[in-house]
Amino acid sequence: MQPEHLTDLISLAVTVCAVIVPAVWHLSAKIQRIASEVATVNAEICAELKVIEVRMDAVSEEIKASRKARAELWREVNTIRERISKLE
Repeated sequence: MQPEHLTDLISLAVTVCAVIVPAVWHLSAKIQRIASEVATVNAEICAELKVIEVRMDAVSEEIKASRKARAELWREVNTIRERISKLE
C-alpha cells in the first residue's frame, strides 16, 4: 500500500469519526433526556393511579354502606306498612 492511500484512508476515518461521534453523543443525550422525562411522567401517573385507587375504594365502601342503609329503610317501610295494615 502506498503512503498516499494510507493517508487518504486515515483522513477518511478521522472525518467519519468526527461526524459520527458527535451525532451519537447528541442522540444519546436526547435519549437520556427523554428517558428521564418518561420516568418522571410514569412516576406521576403511578401516584395519580394510587390516588384514584384509594378514591375508588372509598366510593365502593360508601356504596356498600348505602345498600345496607337502603335495605334497612325498606325493612322499616315494610314494618310500617304491616302496622298500618293491622290498624286498618
